[in-house]
Amino acid sequence: GGVASALNLGIANMTGEYFSWLSHDDRYKTNKLSEQISALKKLKDMHRIVASGYEVIDSDGRHISDNSPLRLYSKEDLERPLFAVFKGAINGCTLLIHKSHFKRVGLFNEELPYTQDYDMWFRVLRGQKLCYLEGLLVESRSHQEQGSRQLGQKYLKECEKLWIRLFNSLCLDEILQMAFSCLDFYKEEKNFFSIHTPYRKVAAYTEKK
Repeated sequence: GGVASALNLGIANMTGEYFSWLSHDDRYKTNKLSEQISALKKLKDMHRIVASGYEVIDSDGRHISDNSPLRLYSKEDLERPLFAVFKGAINGCTLLIHKSHFKRVGLFNEELPYTQDYDMWFRVLRGQKLCYLEGLLVESRSHQEQGSRQLGQKYLKECEKLWIRLFNSLCLDEILQMAFSCLDFYKEEKNFFSIHTPYRKVAAYTEKK
């Protein structure tokens, strides 16, 4: 049934308070969950969604690179509603999500075979302040057999369609939570999508805006 249906089946049968997604070829650091729960206790907000950076490893588990958005953006910025989403700073396996958020926004969209993750991060983080932790709490595996590398144009088209829909869904207040002005927001997004992604239609959309 695809990734979304598998995730939804897990959520439907969960007995704990928190959802934490681990893809089959990735790994958690041993302190991933304990660090996140500890952070929530310090915040005294057990419903805050938690994220972090991650380490990229190869098919044999060897280190390739570190991915820490805190090197590029301040913690204050990353914790603003939707900021991390529109900077590509969310790795789904780093997240810890209280089950109450699924009651608030619903489950993963099973009609999106490739982009069900970022569709959910947009919905679940809308109006929500993130807790962004220092440290790399997940090992994300990069290899040639990954689905996103094999899917080609189908994957690309769905990604571009999703991002343009997300941009069109934003209201003015949400944009101004992420940037000083609308102009600044779309300039920054145009640079991000032009440099860091293959989504040419999204780059053109943001340039036009």
